[in-house]
Amino acid sequence: MIGTYVRYPTPRSVRESQSLAGSEPSTLQLPWYVLDSLAKTIPAHLPDEYVVIGERRYEDGRRFLQFAATTAYIEAVTSYRWDPGTHRLRFQCQECMAWDGKHRRGCAA
Repeated sequence: MIGTYVRYPTPRSVRESQSLAGSEPSTLQLPWYVLDSLAKTIPAHLPDEYVVIGERRYEDGRRFLQFAATTAYIEAVTSYRWDPGTHRLRFQCQECMAWDGKHRRGCAA
């Protein structure tokens, strides 16, 4: 069966689809790993781990959402930070603020 992929022009919050009926085995639009991430991030007051970037539509009417990890979540739980100069996530030491695993003299890390 051939599906069509539709990319959304702007990412959508997974919370918009949280309780909507869908084609996943849970009978919801969100798969178990996204529901599990919401169960962890909401009580911990962290940013959402995923956003919806599109959906795959099939001829029989089934629809499956496509997800991407959020930069805000990655920055909240790791030492990777968005570098506007290179337009990508880079590892940054939180002690000396040096990039890509390099450290400044006297850094304890």
